[in-house]
Amino acid sequence: MSVLPRTTEPVSLQDYIASLDKSTLPRILQICSGVYFQGSVYEMSGSEVCLSTGDLVKVISTELLKVSCEDVNTKETFDLPLSYKGSFELLPESLPYSTVEEIVTMVRMGTDEDRSFCFVSSVDVFYDGLVVRSGEPLTFVSVEERGGRRTAHCIMDGEQEQVSLHIPLSCHGEFYECLDEQSYSLSQLLASPHLCSRRVRMCDRQAQSRGALLLCPVYEIQAIMHLRKNLVKMPSTLEVDLIDVTEQCRDVTFISPLSLSEILSQPHDVFPTLSEILEGPESQPLFKCEWLPALRKGNHLLIHGALHSKMVLASTVAGKKPKRYFLILQSYGGRFRRRPREFHTVYDLSVAASKNAGMKVTVSKYCESLEEDLPALSIGDQLEVLDQNQVEGSCLGKEPGLVCNRVSDECDDDEEDCEQISLPMYLEGSFLEKISDHTKYSILDICEKFILPLDVKVAVRDPSLENDLLGTFSTLRLEEVTLEPTVLASLPAAPEDCFYLPAKWINMSVSFTKDPLPWEKNKAPVLKQQHLCEVTDNFYYDFRKLTVSDVAPPPRPPKRRTSSSKVPEKTKALAKVPPLHSVETIPPRLAKLTISENPQRLCPSPSFPDKPPVLAPRRPKGKGKEDAHLNEYTKTPKATKAKKKIKVAVSDEDSDHDYESIEDSIKSSHEAILFY
Repeated sequence: MSVLPRTTEPVSLQDYIASLDKSTLPRILQICSGVYFQGSVYEMSGSEVCLSTGDLVKVISTELLKVSCEDVNTKETFDLPLSYKGSFELLPESLPYSTVEEIVTMVRMGTDEDRSFCFVSSVDVFYDGLVVRSGEPLTFVSVEERGGRRTAHCIMDGEQEQVSLHIPLSCHGEFYECLDEQSYSLSQLLASPHLCSRRVRMCDRQAQSRGALLLCPVYEIQAIMHLRKNLVKMPSTLEVDLIDVTEQCRDVTFISPLSLSEILSQPHDVFPTLSEILEGPESQPLFKCEWLPALRKGNHLLIHGALHSKMVLASTVAGKKPKRYFLILQSYGGRFRRRPREFHTVYDLSVAASKNAGMKVTVSKYCESLEEDLPALSIGDQLEVLDQNQVEGSCLGKEPGLVCNRVSDECDDDEEDCEQISLPMYLEGSFLEKISDHTKYSILDICEKFILPLDVKVAVRDPSLENDLLGTFSTLRLEEVTLEPTVLASLPAAPEDCFYLPAKWINMSVSFTKDPLPWEKNKAPVLKQQHLCEVTDNFYYDFRKLTVSDVAPPPRPPKRRTSSSKVPEKTKALAKVPPLHSVETIPPRLAKLTISENPQRLCPSPSFPDKPPVLAPRRPKGKGKEDAHLNEYTKTPKATKAKKKIKVAVSDEDSDHDYESIEDSIKSSHEAILFY
């Protein structure tokens, strides 16, 4: 049986676990000091472990993982699996033992039975008139009582026969252990903490190392720490010094924090219970509720139970005011009336129509397709969605589209006046849903009878709420139904006013206490549950990330083709330009024109006087224009804008309108420009 380390002096964690008897678990340890100082945090196996001076750790189990080997000379390390089949031999210690009792005790320590070994003395040993010469090998057999004193029964090989000696354990000298020829397996070394601490050497000639090795078994420690999770795993190689305080701390209670998700797994008979908040929610909360500021560290929380609650995510319709988001619980007592939805693309209309057969909408914005062959929609047109189909454009090929019956606002609703049209999915516009349903639905009825999203308005407010926020909005969009794991809780000051804590969205930890409940025995109050919870934009976006569907994105409008074999008629008309005249068809008046290398100036260069002219005096104020004189450098005044008059050549007085032909003038000018 292994010996527990002394509890009065600190020991390393590795030495303590290597010498620990598993039958004595659990053991309570107190951290003293070491390489890991106060407040040090380490991440091991995905969890943080903080070992501070003075912390208490309750070890409940240990598991051997591997064996680490270190070469004494080269300091190289390598790991051995637990299934290693090779053998080892013990290497003698280099330091001498001062007495026979010391060498016998140290060499045999940790073995279950008397172990035979050889040793020598570096000096002559005298006892009871006998002399043991230096260098004579002695084989230890056992410890015996002779003449009232304890002796070591040894055998010495003589020249002819073996000699039996009984050397007193108190005999002094310099004794050295000889090389042991016995081999040990890895499991035998690990079973004895003393043998495992000895220097060994691998017996196999082709072993990974032939030098002196130190074995270090690595254990995984499973323990409970104060204010930590129920089970913490840490390696035994942590360089921490500790003492065993099991006897002094048997009555110490280890507080185990519980998250909201872990409360869900607790048995139902533990509720209701009072708990203390160890860690409150994060600094950027996802909820806008009056109970949220009370969830601070150190405050108490009354927990009534854990359940899965059905909720509906709702949002206000975008407008001048920013959007707001709510979680409506299935216990909400208000009534809703349907509101028409508005769709801005044919694709959105198609998605909604796929969930609601026979949908009818009214066009509230003129929209026209990029293709001339596809129909345009006018304000007031009535559309009845039929089915999805392929729309064939003039040059774009087949595109996904929506088949509808159109009834113009000028026509009646007779079937003879209906026109079946196909609209491309990319067509943008404004389509307002037509509904004639005036029924008032509860939140449960809406979830059962309709497919969300759905636009509604609160027709009857929840009478249990003093201020029903949902009734202040003209339109609410019910977007999605979710089933959330929640914890039903309340504050000790008002134990009957309960609220739901979504376990998946609130990160906090509590610990159950043994404090009494805040009401008299067998007089539990009637609980009032909360039916509405406002959430932030961050909650909405995070929720949408988790509920993203695999539906294909809406189609993009097609690009027009820049190169095509069919050129539009307008382009062809613009491309018809009169051809240039050939040299043979040049008019006679232009045939004699030549281009000279030194062209003559058409007008002489202007000459400027040496001295600037004398400026005329400015006219005094108040005089008319007739007294003003223009300077030589004065710019010519701009002509006033006037309508251009067409000159008319009158040939005869009897002619009503004999105008000059403008077409001939333009034609001749055009020909001259083209020729030039």
